[in-house]
Amino acid sequence: MLLRAFSISHADQGKGYADQGLLWLTEFVKEHFPHIEEIVLAVNARNIRAKHLYLKSGF
Repeated sequence: MLLRAFSISHADQGKGYADQGLLWLTEFVKEHFPHIEEIVLAVNARNIRAKHLYLKSGF
């Protein structure tokens, strides 16, 4: 599964919502899409914060 967008509104950034969402993402996909074997998050290479968050979350 390729996810091309995972965004948090600017006003809500830095509150941990993205961290929690990424933690729940894998379980959500397993439950609702059991045939999916891989989740890929696309990230703009210039978005260092997002890249770091994805790597920290295991993606």
